[in-house]
Amino acid sequence: METTTVRSILAFVMAAIFVAVMAILVLREIPDANRDFFNITLGALIGAFTGIVQWYFGSSSGSDQKTAMLAGKQPDEKAPTVPPGP
Repeated sequence: METTTVRSILAFVMAAIFVAVMAILVLREIPDANRDFFNITLGALIGAFTGIVQWYFGSSSGSDQKTAMLAGKQPDEKAPTVPPGP
């Protein structure tokens, strides 16, 4: 299985867990004895969900594409040079 496939599956699973926890938060009352644990868990899930969104819609996606593009270059190809400024 390719790395991108595994990464996509894990991101989907984390997003599904995040949605499920948010649904529980809205639909059920959390007992006082479990409230702190639930809040800590929710904070961790929000952080993970934020990382997923940043990866797929942020600069990491573009960086991954750029790395793949550069890896496809032939060794004898030279990068374009920028002429010196005035």
